[in-house]
Amino acid sequence: LVTAGGDPQFEARVAAIADVDFEPSLSLMALYPGASSPGSWQTEPWSVVLKDHPQISWISLESSKRGESGPLTLVVQSRAELAQQFLTTTDLTPAAEQLWTATADLLSQSPLLPSGASSDWVRKPAHWQIQRWRYSACIKPLNNTHWLYPGPCPIAGCGDWCGGRTVAAALRSGQESAIALHTHLGGDPAALAPFQDNLAQLLQPK
Repeated sequence: LVTAGGDPQFEARVAAIADVDFEPSLSLMALYPGASSPGSWQTEPWSVVLKDHPQISWISLESSKRGESGPLTLVVQSRAELAQQFLTTTDLTPAAEQLWTATADLLSQSPLLPSGASSDWVRKPAHWQIQRWRYSACIKPLNNTHWLYPGPCPIAGCGDWCGGRTVAAALRSGQESAIALHTHLGGDPAALAPFQDNLAQLLQPK
C-alpha cells in the first residue's frame, strides 16, 4: 500500500500491518501411472503430517480424493526452511528431487505400503510439477479480525493474516471485514444476519 496523500490516519493503518509476516513453502505434485504394489493404500484417502521432519511438512495421496480410478498422485508440502533455500531460484528441480527422495525414504519405513514393498518408484515420477508459495502461511498475523481504512474512499482487508492462520480464521475475517465496511457505508448490520448465520453453520464442528 502507498500513502494516501499524507493522510495520517491511513499511514497509521498501514503501519499496523507492517509487522504481519509469512513463511514460504513448496508444493510438489508427482504422478505415477505405473506405481507398483497396487492395493487399498492407493485408493483409500490418507495423509501424513510430519512434525519433526527437516524437509517435509505433510504428504497426501491426492489421487484418492477424486473418487475414481486413475494414476497415483502424491502431493508433498515442504517445510519453510527448505523453501527459503529456493526463494530466488529459477530452477526448482533440485528442490523437487529432495522432496521425492525424502518421500521415498519415509514411505519405505511406513506401514502404509504393503509389507516388503519397495518405495524406489517414488524417486521416478512420470510427471511432476512444483509450485513455490512465497506467502504460504501467516506466522505473525494482525492482532485484529480485519483491516479497515474508513476514509472517503474506504479500503478493507481480510484473510488468514487477520487474527489467525486457519481457514476458519480467514472466513471469520471476511465476515468481520464485510460487516465493518457495510456499516461504515451506512448499511444496516441486520441485513447481514443471514450471511452471518450461514457462516456460523459452516464453522460448526462436524
